[in-house]
Parts: sequence; C-alpha cells; structure tokens
Amino acid sequence: RYLHKVYRRQRQMCIETGVNKITKAIQAADGDAKVIVDRAAGTVSVQSNIEAERVGALVQALGYPTKVSR
Repeated sequence: RYLHKVYRRQRQMCIETGVNKITKAIQAADGDAKVIVDRAAGTVSVQSNIEAERVGALVQALGYPTKVSR
C-alpha cells in the first residue's frame, strides 16, 4: 500500500464539497483507500493501492491543483 499526501493550494473552495468530491473520486478508483483530510493544514493524506501520480491526477481532474509527495 502507498501513502500519499495531496496538497490543495486553493482555499477558496467550499471545503466540505471539496473533501467529499476528492474522497469519492479516490475511493471510486480504490474502494479500500483511506482518505484523511487536515482542513487546518489544507492537506489530504491518502493510503491506497494506487500510485501517487494517479491520486494526483484524480484530484487534478476535479479542478484542484495538487502537489503530491510520498
């Protein structure tokens, strides 16, 4: 399993809507993925079987710029 951190840089979005969209997109790709959101830090941590680049691409496809670290 991989652990990825996806950093959201735009804080203007509705946080709850963004969190739900990101969680659903990642869990659609990996039903066993764990998505942990730190709203104060503006980060999303993902524990998943999919690779970091794919996680970042899923989040970017929703319109949120990302920076992925491992």
